[in-house]
This record gives sequence, structure tokens and C-alpha cells, in this order.
Amino acid sequence: STFCRMASIAGLSSEPGMSPRYGRAVIGWWAAGLLAGLGYGIFLVVAALQSPSGAELTGRFPGQPAVKAAMAVLLAAAAWCHPIRRERRWLVPALLLSAAGDFLLAMPWWKPSFVLGLGAFLAAHLCYLGALVPLRGRSGPRVAGAVVVVAACVGMLVWFWPRLVTAGLTVPVTVYMAVLAAMVCAAL
Repeated sequence: STFCRMASIAGLSSEPGMSPRYGRAVIGWWAAGLLAGLGYGIFLVVAALQSPSGAELTGRFPGQPAVKAAMAVLLAAAAWCHPIRRERRWLVPALLLSAAGDFLLAMPWWKPSFVLGLGAFLAAHLCYLGALVPLRGRSGPRVAGAVVVVAACVGMLVWFWPRLVTAGLTVPVTVYMAVLAAMVCAAL
């Protein structure tokens, strides 16, 4: 892509033995994502320690949604240079949708943010599933792990079913759990 070629031309991807797509620029995006994640994690720990038990950790400062989403955006920039085109086509949207979900869930004052955030994460999980399904493998331990995941999901659904029916959440929770379980099974 042009983004990755510009990094190569700028001499940012001259690591020996690495393709231009995996040079310093990509490592820089990964490092920036890591630092953003660590910084936000430290902020949350400090905020939690200074707050009463059960206090909301979102909405602490005006830029919190953007800061929270920054990690996934930086990782999407790194994924943009991923050499396998089919995987890149799934990973970049998955990470950008994850960033949108993080951004939306960090706005508790806006009523639709919760549903829209979960919707963005659901779409992100479907993209991750698209990237993972072609990579699946079948071995005894992997199949056993997938069986455990499915059994745990069914067990949780049975456990929570009466409350889900009361809250009118049976369909959305079942769909969300099925997509998450499929993604975990494909990753295994």
C-alpha cells in the first residue's frame, strides 16, 4: 500500500531480513499502540484507586473516548502493512471497528453509545472471524478446547436464561455469545 511504501522510501523499514512492510515503521506503530495501552491502563488503575468502590471509570475527561480508541487505531495502522492481503482486509476493519466500540463505550452520557458500541464490537468480532477461519487447524487439543468453549457458553446461557428472558435480551445475548464463541474456536 502507499502508506507502507512511504515508510519504506523514508528509510523506516530497513531492518535486515524483514520485508519493507515489517520494518521500523510497523514496529513503531505496534510500539505506539503498546504505549497507548499501557498509558491508558495506568490511568484506569490510578482512577480506580482514587475512586469509591464501584465508581464509573468512563467520562473522567473530555478526550477519554479518543484516548481509549487510540490503541486500536494505532494497531490498525500496523495491520495496514500486513503482507497477507486477505488477512489485512479483515484485520484493519476489525481493529477500526474495535476502536469505534471503545470510543462509543467511553461515552456513558450518550444514551445510544452502549448499543452502538456493542454493535461495533460485534461487527469487529465478525471481521476477526473472517481473518481466523481460513487459518483454523484440527488437532485433538484444539478440538477439545473448542468443545470446552462451546460447553462453557451453553452453560452460561442456561444459567442466565431466566434473567435474559425477563430483560428481553435472549436474542442479542445469544447472537453475541455465538459470535464470540465462534471467534475463540477459530482462534484455537
